[in-house]
Amino acid sequence: MKQSLNILLAVAASVAINTALAADIPTDELQRHDEHQHSDIQADASLTLAAALQTTLERYPSTVELEARVNEAGAWKKRGRSWIAGSPALSLRYQTDEYNHDTGLEEFESGIELPLWNWGERASTKKLGKAYSEEAALAQDALTLASGGSSAHCIMGHRADGE
Repeated sequence: MKQSLNILLAVAASVAINTALAADIPTDELQRHDEHQHSDIQADASLTLAAALQTTLERYPSTVELEARVNEAGAWKKRGRSWIAGSPALSLRYQTDEYNHDTGLEEFESGIELPLWNWGERASTKKLGKAYSEEAALAQDALTLASGGSSAHCIMGHRADGE
């Protein structure tokens, strides 16, 4: 069983490779994907260390995660400021027996739902929003240090190479 599974996988891989090779892909496209393209770093005398660190921080991949943390903290804070625990709802209902016994039963109902906070729930939601805000601020500091450390490592490595 195991051997037949290995043979099946090998055949499937062979078919996939042959199909890819037989595809009508321009050779310049294949060459562009095969080569590693690295751009040379050009020295800029007007660039300051502070500007380089700021640019690195703006382009650091974890910046997107940081924005999400800040947004989440804001959402929890907003929820904690609300007087009701959730979204209000309006309900309407109509009932009749016209299609059944037709005895003249006709009923209208309407209602408004305002979900109330449980005891202590609003206070804990406010605390959670505050804690997330503090965590987002600390994450900002950690991101600044991480990006600065990466930049310093690259700069020192670049200088150690003799450039």
